[in-house]
Amino acid sequence: LQKGAIIGKRWKIVKKLGEGGCGAVYKVQDIKNAGCQVLRRLTGLPHVPQLLHAGKKEQYCYMVMTLLGDSLVTLQRKVGRISSISTQTRVGINILFGVKQIHDVGFVHRDLKPANVVVGQANTPAYRFLHILDFGLSREYIVMDESKKLQMRRPRPRTLFRGTTRYCSINTHNKGEQGRVDDLWSVLYILAEMRGTLPWN
Repeated sequence: LQKGAIIGKRWKIVKKLGEGGCGAVYKVQDIKNAGCQVLRRLTGLPHVPQLLHAGKKEQYCYMVMTLLGDSLVTLQRKVGRISSISTQTRVGINILFGVKQIHDVGFVHRDLKPANVVVGQANTPAYRFLHILDFGLSREYIVMDESKKLQMRRPRPRTLFRGTTRYCSINTHNKGEQGRVDDLWSVLYILAEMRGTLPWN
């Protein structure tokens, strides 16, 4: 997508913010409301960005969500290591609330890492929260059976590797089916890295 392109007769591309394995993220301007938003896939829970619009074109699909702030990786580069125990505790609590919200709607994230945890946009109510991004590798662990009852998805004996090697559980490295506990291992590694370095750094 080029700068200045109009998507869905409403969203004007301002600039490219980044690119991952599952798509690109752009800063866009709402030409009807003049507010800046970001293209990406997510839901409207407090610890994830609010989905504003979604659409499909011939060559791509797009989603517009609230614009958020810096990731934990960017913040640590700007201010150095986050060394205050109280700040690390608040970061951990915020991430756990976000992970709980994802699990409560029946998904495991499967790629939790500092680059996928961001602060809200400055001078907005969302600034008080950490938000979890990038659901490109997520998977439903709760499914509806033939009788319309919700049940846990049966684990596969072997799976393809999904995630970022640095923050994955041993189970994930062994290509086991990822569940909620594997997301929690990733949170543990994120928090341990904030205290210093991981043993495999």
